[in-house]
Amino acid sequence: MKLIARFSALLMLLGMVACGGGSTENKGNGAADGTANKEPEYLYGIDIAGYTIANDTVRSGETVGGILGRRGISAVMVDRLDKAAKDVFPLRQIRADNAYTTFTRSYTDSLGDHNVVDYVVYHRNAIDYVVFGFVGGGLVSPFSLVVGSVAITGRATTRSSRVCINLRFLILFHP
Repeated sequence: MKLIARFSALLMLLGMVACGGGSTENKGNGAADGTANKEPEYLYGIDIAGYTIANDTVRSGETVGGILGRRGISAVMVDRLDKAAKDVFPLRQIRADNAYTTFTRSYTDSLGDHNVVDYVVYHRNAIDYVVFGFVGGGLVSPFSLVVGSVAITGRATTRSSRVCINLRFLILFHP
């Protein structure tokens, strides 16, 4: 009887080890791929999780209304944005050949699949940018406007050289 109990216990132990019951890789906070402890990534102060990010350039002759209209922002919203942003960053200051970045999220409802632009980041130059947010505004304004700049890190280096002239060489070969 003891032999059968020991044999059964040994089989159960082997089954647990074979199925990973005794391993530590399945234990933890529930995420097998390690994404639960992952810090959120931010770009221009925006959490990029769930967004499709696209970079583009303002072309010659393009208007803000045309750029935003192609991405589903209505002309009424563009007009409201223009009026609200005129003191901080007038939309007339948007220039051709400057880059912009769009943050688009997708969702599905009973009418089908939809892509919605939540943020547009306009790059004024290599350092300064403006974030136009079309989500999470207040009661007065349905959007947000943030002006920011990219942190610049630099490194100072010094170079030196030494010039040695042999005077005898100059006298002999250069009369």
